[in-house]
Amino acid sequence: MSLSPAPAWTGGQYSVYRVGLALAVVSLLLDGSGRVDPLFIEGTRVVLGLGAGLALAAGWRDRWACALLASGLLLEIGLVARGGGDGDLEGLAFRATLALLLLALHGATPPHPFGSWEARARPDPGGGWRLPPAIWQIAWLALGLVHGLAVAGLLPSAALLATPPASETASGTIALLGGILHVGIVVAALLPPLRRGAWSSIFLWQALWSVVLVGDAVAPSLWLLTLLAFDPGWIPARSRRSRRTHASTEPPPPDAARLFYDGDCGFCHRSVRFVLAEEPASPSDGRLRFAPLASDAFEALIERHPSLGRDLPDSIVLELEDGTILTRSEAVLEIGSRLGGLWRALSILGGLLPRRLLDAAYDGIARIRKRLFAQPKEVCPILPPRLRQRFDL
Repeated sequence: MSLSPAPAWTGGQYSVYRVGLALAVVSLLLDGSGRVDPLFIEGTRVVLGLGAGLALAAGWRDRWACALLASGLLLEIGLVARGGGDGDLEGLAFRATLALLLLALHGATPPHPFGSWEARARPDPGGGWRLPPAIWQIAWLALGLVHGLAVAGLLPSAALLATPPASETASGTIALLGGILHVGIVVAALLPPLRRGAWSSIFLWQALWSVVLVGDAVAPSLWLLTLLAFDPGWIPARSRRSRRTHASTEPPPPDAARLFYDGDCGFCHRSVRFVLAEEPASPSDGRLRFAPLASDAFEALIERHPSLGRDLPDSIVLELEDGTILTRSEAVLEIGSRLGGLWRALSILGGLLPRRLLDAAYDGIARIRKRLFAQPKEVCPILPPRLRQRFDL
């Protein structure tokens, strides 16, 4: 295995992380409110922090937003160093420093991933965006350093947690397990082949700690660093239903699974663009073809499945390689599973929920979908020629 593996982060998955980063930094700035006098200075800092946080979450001018948020964190660290205010100053300083590192790493990533405001109008939804391997490596080194300091006793639990342990028994038991896992993370930071197992273990440990403490126990900035060290390629794309495979080709073969969508729905167009942007980790034999519901391809589907009649929904219909027809939430879960990474993880979790609940949520969105975005001018989304070849009109 390469010493510098390329993580399988896609733009949409990274945008989920970016929103979490914005929330974590803003929460830190709000947590430190009340340290500055006079009041108008404090108010200005909060307003600028909220505005910059919204910009970062949306992916609009996020480099400038990072600079503003970093300035607020530096001010916070300076105030903590001077001993201003009350509370857990040591823990706050650590969390602010960690968030500052995460902002710096974000500033070094390529701009405009899918899901950001500034990527909304480009013809190629994915735009070739990839997380640089160096960013992932630095995230792992930082994670190893944090846990190494914890092993050495240089980083107290109060710095890692937003909430102190509920009892000495809980603290001692989890601390013992945590000490073992701390060492595992340090070793994995230096040996990439061990990272998947070590990451899974530390993630479960942090989740356990949070459950035992019944609250937001692990600091948000530590959760974000842990998430950035994740490789979505560890959860490979896979169909939930179809077991049929094809030779690897590009574009997908004619008998590939096909997604039928409402060509007059702006929300449906954006859903198609989402699938196209987030599928780089999917094997080519599992990628979808597309066709609007008002197309010869859909008429052919009805001919192949006469028993379905016209009872199919008017939003999306998914036909798998083996001819299986999926609709509503079942189709959404299948698509998420085929994208892999965080989307497959959400698909797995969603599959644990009652189907009636999922279908009710799907139907609720389907009823208002045409009011969410303007009606498109064409039945095919605006795409480059290489992607338009995937459409059957």
